[in-house]
Amino acid sequence: MDSQAEVIDFLSRPASYGEPDGVVERIDTHGSVIFLHGRRAYKLKRAVAYAALDFRSRESRERACRAELVVNRRTAPTLYLEVRSIDRAGTGGLVFDGGGEHALDWVVVMRRFPQDALFERLASSGNLNVDLAERLGDEIARFHAAAEVTPTFGGAQASPKSSPKTTANCAATRRCSRPRPSNACTVARSTRSSNSPRCSNDAASLAASGVAMATYAWPTSACSTPADAVRRHRVQRAAGLHRCAIRSRLRPHGPRSPRPRRPR
Repeated sequence: MDSQAEVIDFLSRPASYGEPDGVVERIDTHGSVIFLHGRRAYKLKRAVAYAALDFRSRESRERACRAELVVNRRTAPTLYLEVRSIDRAGTGGLVFDGGGEHALDWVVVMRRFPQDALFERLASSGNLNVDLAERLGDEIARFHAAAEVTPTFGGAQASPKSSPKTTANCAATRRCSRPRPSNACTVARSTRSSNSPRCSNDAASLAASGVAMATYAWPTSACSTPADAVRRHRVQRAAGLHRCAIRSRLRPHGPRSPRPRRPR
């Protein structure tokens, strides 16, 4: 029996909470095991690893428990109470907060609330009304407005594993999002033609599109014909100054069905 199996067995017994005759309910998720007893909920991190988390070590589970307490207290300060350790007592059994040198595991202690208060339960019973939805939206907006800005987290600079294609697409998106002059010319071109000029960020979009509109910053008077516009585009592309805005009409995959001929 490994340490977590022993801890799970300990948390599953009502006697561990000081009430031998009580009832312990258990909820399993992909990353945690939650034990419900009395007016408290005890959340144990599983010793698992996924793409977004790694709880295989005791130290990582302790850090995750303490971080969850800090982060979730921002929106639910009355629900998230404390972090408790599970230690081995001198008698060989497990106890809460035994003060040992090395804790076997850690749990987040929360105030228990009725499961019928979950929004999914309210929606199933028909009690999720507009007032609750608006209050939730107001609370989320308030939270985001007061949230701490972390410029070092996220974005291309914080993603060293981003592929060159992803980085190029991000750069092209930023170029396309710049304001375009009012006198820009618009050239319609079919994406089925192999001679069509291509922009750095339109390969995936144009592959499934029927008609694309490429807008380039060039005076309207200089684009008297589509051929002129294509030449201007090539010049701008060589200079790195072109701008592209793609609008596509998706076509179904597969060959086109022939159009019925009108009787003469």
